[in-house]
Amino acid sequence: MDYLADDQPAYVKAPAGAEAKRTRVQKDDVLLTITGSKIGRAARVESEHDGSYVSQHVSILRLGSGLDPDVLTAFLVSEQGGQRLIARSQYGQTKPGLNLAQIRSFPIPVPPVDVQLAIRRARREIRSLHGRFADIGRTTDDLLQSLVHGAFHGALGFGSGAAC
Repeated sequence: MDYLADDQPAYVKAPAGAEAKRTRVQKDDVLLTITGSKIGRAARVESEHDGSYVSQHVSILRLGSGLDPDVLTAFLVSEQGGQRLIARSQYGQTKPGLNLAQIRSFPIPVPPVDVQLAIRRARREIRSLHGRFADIGRTTDDLLQSLVHGAFHGALGFGSGAAC
Protein backbone atom coordinates (compact mmCIF):
# COMPACT_ATOMS: atom_id res chain seq x y z
CA MET A 1 0.00 0.00 0.00
CA ASP A 2 1.39 3.36 -1.08
CA TYR A 3 4.67 2.04 -2.53
CA LEU A 4 5.89 -0.51 -5.07
CA ALA A 5 7.88 -3.27 -3.45
CA ASP A 6 10.67 -4.52 -5.63
CA ASP A 7 12.31 -6.94 -3.23
CA GLN A 8 10.83 -9.92 -5.17
CA PRO A 9 10.55 -8.80 -8.80
CA ALA A 10 8.89 -11.06 -11.35
CA TYR A 11 10.56 -11.01 -14.73
CA VAL A 12 8.21 -11.62 -17.63
CA LYS A 13 8.42 -11.70 -21.39
CA ALA A 14 6.79 -8.48 -22.57
CA PRO A 15 3.46 -8.96 -24.29
CA ALA A 16 3.17 -8.11 -27.97
CA GLY A 17 1.35 -5.34 -29.80
CA ALA A 18 -1.53 -3.47 -28.18
CA GLU A 19 -1.30 -5.61 -25.03
CA ALA A 20 2.24 -4.35 -24.45
CA LYS A 21 1.13 -0.74 -24.75
CA ARG A 22 -1.90 -1.29 -22.51
CA THR A 23 0.06 -2.98 -19.69
CA ARG A 24 3.28 -0.96 -19.69
CA VAL A 25 3.56 1.64 -16.93
CA GLN A 26 5.08 5.09 -17.11
CA LYS A 27 6.59 7.32 -14.44
CA ASP A 28 3.80 9.11 -12.52
CA ASP A 29 1.11 6.55 -13.36
CA VAL A 30 -0.88 5.44 -10.33
CA LEU A 31 -1.42 1.70 -9.99
CA LEU A 32 -4.52 0.28 -8.32
CA THR A 33 -5.05 -3.38 -7.48
CA ILE A 34 -8.52 -4.26 -8.77
CA THR A 35 -8.96 -7.95 -7.91
CA GLY A 36 -8.23 -10.40 -5.12
CA SER A 37 -7.41 -10.07 -1.46
CA LYS A 38 -5.21 -7.01 -2.01
CA ILE A 39 -7.89 -4.99 -3.78
CA GLY A 40 -7.54 -1.26 -3.28
CA ARG A 41 -3.79 -1.07 -2.83
CA ALA A 42 -2.44 1.93 -4.71
CA ALA A 43 0.99 3.34 -5.49
CA ARG A 44 2.60 5.94 -7.71
CA VAL A 45 5.10 4.72 -10.31
CA GLU A 46 8.54 6.20 -9.70
CA SER A 47 11.19 6.45 -12.41
CA GLU A 48 12.88 3.17 -11.43
CA HIS A 49 9.70 1.26 -12.38
CA ASP A 50 9.08 3.14 -15.64
CA GLY A 51 8.62 0.57 -18.42
CA SER A 52 7.48 -2.25 -16.15
CA TYR A 53 4.36 -4.24 -16.94
CA VAL A 54 1.27 -4.96 -14.85
CA SER A 55 -0.91 -8.04 -14.69
CA GLN A 56 -4.67 -8.18 -15.20
CA HIS A 57 -5.08 -7.63 -11.44
CA VAL A 58 -3.78 -4.05 -11.63
CA SER A 59 -5.30 -0.99 -13.26
CA ILE A 60 -3.10 1.82 -14.58
CA LEU A 61 -4.47 5.27 -13.76
CA ARG A 62 -2.77 7.70 -16.13
CA LEU A 63 -3.43 11.30 -15.23
CA GLY A 64 -3.66 14.34 -17.40
CA SER A 65 -2.89 17.76 -16.04
CA GLY A 66 -4.69 19.05 -13.00
CA LEU A 67 -4.13 16.29 -10.45
CA ASP A 68 -0.76 15.35 -9.00
CA PRO A 69 -0.17 11.55 -8.85
CA ASP A 70 0.96 11.83 -5.21
CA VAL A 71 -2.34 13.50 -4.35
CA LEU A 72 -4.38 10.83 -6.13
CA THR A 73 -2.38 8.11 -4.38
CA ALA A 74 -2.86 9.79 -1.00
CA PHE A 75 -6.61 9.92 -1.65
CA LEU A 76 -6.83 6.29 -2.81
CA VAL A 77 -4.94 4.89 0.20
CA SER A 78 -6.80 6.99 2.76
CA GLU A 79 -9.36 5.15 4.87
CA GLN A 80 -11.80 8.06 4.71
CA GLY A 81 -11.38 8.61 0.95
CA GLY A 82 -10.48 6.04 -1.66
CA GLN A 83 -10.57 2.98 0.58
CA ARG A 84 -14.16 3.78 1.55
CA LEU A 85 -15.12 4.21 -2.14
CA ILE A 86 -13.42 0.96 -3.07
CA ALA A 87 -15.09 -0.99 -0.25
CA ARG A 88 -18.52 0.29 -1.34
CA SER A 89 -17.89 -0.35 -5.03
CA GLN A 90 -16.22 -3.75 -5.12
CA TYR A 91 -18.19 -6.80 -6.16
CA GLY A 92 -17.81 -10.48 -5.27
CA GLN A 93 -17.15 -12.17 -1.96
CA THR A 94 -14.71 -14.97 -2.76
CA LYS A 95 -12.73 -12.93 -5.29
CA PRO A 96 -13.53 -9.24 -4.86
CA GLY A 97 -13.02 -6.94 -7.79
CA LEU A 98 -13.48 -3.51 -9.32
CA ASN A 99 -14.13 -2.75 -12.96
CA LEU A 100 -12.96 0.23 -14.96
CA ALA A 101 -16.44 1.80 -15.11
CA GLN A 102 -16.55 1.83 -11.29
CA ILE A 103 -13.10 3.39 -11.07
CA ARG A 104 -14.00 6.05 -13.63
CA SER A 105 -17.09 6.94 -11.60
CA PHE A 106 -15.14 7.65 -8.39
CA PRO A 107 -15.59 11.28 -7.33
CA ILE A 108 -11.96 12.34 -6.90
CA PRO A 109 -11.45 15.73 -5.23
CA VAL A 110 -8.97 18.02 -6.97
CA PRO A 111 -7.44 20.47 -4.46
CA PRO A 112 -5.92 23.77 -5.60
CA VAL A 113 -2.39 23.51 -6.99
CA ASP A 114 -0.74 25.02 -3.89
CA VAL A 115 -2.47 22.44 -1.67
CA GLN A 116 -1.40 19.64 -4.02
CA LEU A 117 2.21 20.83 -3.82
CA ALA A 118 2.02 20.89 -0.01
CA ILE A 119 0.61 17.35 0.03
CA ARG A 120 3.37 16.16 -2.28
CA ARG A 121 6.11 17.77 -0.13
CA ALA A 122 4.63 16.32 3.06
CA ARG A 123 4.39 12.82 1.58
CA ARG A 124 8.00 12.97 0.38
CA GLU A 125 9.20 14.12 3.81
CA ILE A 126 7.23 11.34 5.51
CA ARG A 127 8.73 8.74 3.12
CA SER A 128 12.18 10.09 3.91
CA LEU A 129 11.52 9.80 7.64
CA HIS A 130 10.21 6.25 7.20
CA GLY A 131 13.42 5.35 5.39
CA ARG A 132 15.60 6.84 8.10
CA PHE A 133 13.65 5.09 10.86
CA ALA A 134 13.86 1.80 8.99
CA ASP A 135 17.65 2.22 8.76
CA ILE A 136 17.82 2.97 12.49
CA GLY A 137 15.67 -0.07 13.22
CA ARG A 138 17.96 -2.34 11.18
CA THR A 139 21.03 -0.91 12.95
CA THR A 140 19.55 -1.44 16.41
CA ASP A 141 18.45 -4.97 15.47
CA ASP A 142 22.00 -5.73 14.31
CA LEU A 143 23.45 -4.31 17.54
CA LEU A 144 21.05 -6.35 19.66
CA GLN A 145 21.88 -9.54 17.76
CA SER A 146 25.60 -8.86 18.24
CA LEU A 147 25.09 -8.28 21.95
CA VAL A 148 23.05 -11.47 22.37
CA HIS A 149 25.59 -13.48 20.38
CA GLY A 150 28.44 -12.09 22.50
CA ALA A 151 26.55 -12.80 25.73
CA PHE A 152 25.98 -16.45 24.84
CA HIS A 153 29.50 -17.00 23.60
CA GLY A 154 31.40 -15.46 26.52
CA ALA A 155 32.59 -12.42 24.61
CA LEU A 156 31.24 -9.93 27.12
CA GLY A 157 33.43 -10.95 30.05
CA PHE A 158 30.65 -12.62 32.04
CA GLY A 159 32.09 -16.10 31.85
CA SER A 160 30.43 -18.97 30.10
CA GLY A 161 27.04 -18.52 31.79
CA ALA A 162 24.93 -21.03 33.61
CA ALA A 163 22.86 -23.73 31.96
CA CYS A 164 19.11 -23.87 32.48
